[in-house]
Amino acid sequence: MISVLVVDDSAFMRKWMSDAINQQEDLQVVAIAKNGKQAIELITKGIVPVDVITMDVEMPVIDGLEAVEVIMKRKPTPIIMVSTLTRVGATETIRALTLGAFDFVQKPSGAISLNMELVEEELFTKIRLATQANVQSAIHDREHTKAIANNDISRSTAKKAIAIGASTGGPRVLQHILERLQPLDVPIFIVQHMPKAFTETFAQRLDRICKMPVKEATDGERVKNGVVYVAPGDRHMLIKELMSGTQTIELREDSPYGRDVHQPSVNNLFYSLATIQKMNVLAVMLTGMGNDGMNGLTLLRKEQEVTVIAESEQSAVVYGMPKAVIEAGLADRIVPAKQMVPEMVKALQNL
Repeated sequence: MISVLVVDDSAFMRKWMSDAINQQEDLQVVAIAKNGKQAIELITKGIVPVDVITMDVEMPVIDGLEAVEVIMKRKPTPIIMVSTLTRVGATETIRALTLGAFDFVQKPSGAISLNMELVEEELFTKIRLATQANVQSAIHDREHTKAIANNDISRSTAKKAIAIGASTGGPRVLQHILERLQPLDVPIFIVQHMPKAFTETFAQRLDRICKMPVKEATDGERVKNGVVYVAPGDRHMLIKELMSGTQTIELREDSPYGRDVHQPSVNNLFYSLATIQKMNVLAVMLTGMGNDGMNGLTLLRKEQEVTVIAESEQSAVVYGMPKAVIEAGLADRIVPAKQMVPEMVKALQNL
């Protein structure tokens, strides 16, 4: 039986979530809290053994963000944020993910009765997955790594790019990587499994804290070196090459490479990079469930000069996507998140 703590200042939400969770044979709400302060006390004092926490974002006394930060430092526990689909809600949810929250679900909105069932199924799935999370894989945010200067990377005349795939647990690792990278004279393409409103907010957050400009990709824009492009949550991001040799971004709702369960898809990014003429690619596979990216990477390695770095089981919150790449024999280097920056810089030097 999976024990759940429900944290929400709304009596309606506490009752709805508790009733829904308790109807599942393998899930049980063992405690509720009206704010972050109560949640911290319950967890850190060990009053009730808890496997997973559902955490509201906006609450009085101590909000969800502060509660996540304290709990992940004192007694790491898988936390699923329950977020409103608003700009403020998205911003705070992204912040919670970078502080160590496992994942999030969106609160029912509008015609609540119509979408409540969908939210419930997503919630149940993520609660079960959260019990398998590696919550001990905390990244020490004070630990900074200097990257080499970009003129050391630009000696080769070959076209280069960095392509990164991530899912559950990705936002925290991506922030850790990008805020430590010095400006590089190559484009960086990121596919993070996340809904549309959240990818835009995530890109804006990264742009504020990173040394390179970070933006949510737009259809038809020209690819520039030294810019980080985040795939929108509702589109596949493909890289195309014009007759002139200029690369552009194409965003599509449908997958030109066959059906794909993820949108955006890491596979589709890799497939598209395989079509560029003579491009050297540093592919990085980070934490996430499933195996998105493995098939695309298999093709990419056949068509381009590629170095693949996979996150190790030691640090991956969910050891799915990197594991699939490693077991397929596609990974050149396997490193924990805190060593990712120096390994990426070294690999880029040698491409």
